[in-house]
Amino acid sequence: MYAICRLGKIKSQSQLAQAQGHNMRQRETFNADPLKSQQNEILHGSAFVRDDVNKRLEDTNVKVRKDSVICAEMILTASPEFFDTNVNIKQWEQENLKFLKDKYGENLINVISHKDEKSPHLHAIITPIIEGEENRLSMKEYMSGKKNLRDLQSDYAASMEKFGLKRGIEKSVSKHQDIKSFYSNIEDAKNIAEQSKQDFKDDMKVKISINAPEPEGRIFKTISPEAPKQRTVENLQEYKTAVNAKVHHIHEKLSTLSH
Repeated sequence: MYAICRLGKIKSQSQLAQAQGHNMRQRETFNADPLKSQQNEILHGSAFVRDDVNKRLEDTNVKVRKDSVICAEMILTASPEFFDTNVNIKQWEQENLKFLKDKYGENLINVISHKDEKSPHLHAIITPIIEGEENRLSMKEYMSGKKNLRDLQSDYAASMEKFGLKRGIEKSVSKHQDIKSFYSNIEDAKNIAEQSKQDFKDDMKVKISINAPEPEGRIFKTISPEAPKQRTVENLQEYKTAVNAKVHHIHEKLSTLSH
């Protein structure tokens, strides 16, 4: 079983807002179980990630260029089968938090634990600020670059050894999902869910014929005051029968899937 750490770049305020929206469940998240979202927990920082990042940038007085990476987003998790063991998730989370605090110090802005998706994982937001006589914002020097990334993977795996997790094979040609693909897959899930929602609406559409009552009488044709009421009742009964038939069909499908 492997310790897994993925790193992504956030270059704009809109990307940062998207990350906050996803991480804090401030927007609909289609790959998450809403019944489990209350189990998510902020381990470090606040729910106002964007404000906290901007405050850090202001406090350190760094120059932010148009092409600057204003912060990094890290996803920390493990092989899916790891979470099927008797692992103490709280202890695993705290060890991850310790690793992040020790490595990034004041640059660690936010850490949140997600337990409402397929595998538990952490999202960490980190500002790549190099402090000195003149503080600098440099993702390349602080976090990325081949050596930095190799060291990150090795250091993270070492911190997870106590859980029986190990580092992936160095210089492996195995392909992993990066954070850009992660959010792309979320968008795909969103589109699928929207289509499924529309399909459900279409399936539940019911059409019935509504006919106005016919006037009666040999000389003066009139409509009895009770006739419209009676016809309305008949129409509603017809509609109810049609809807019940559709609901019954869906119930039968769900019952089949549950067995």
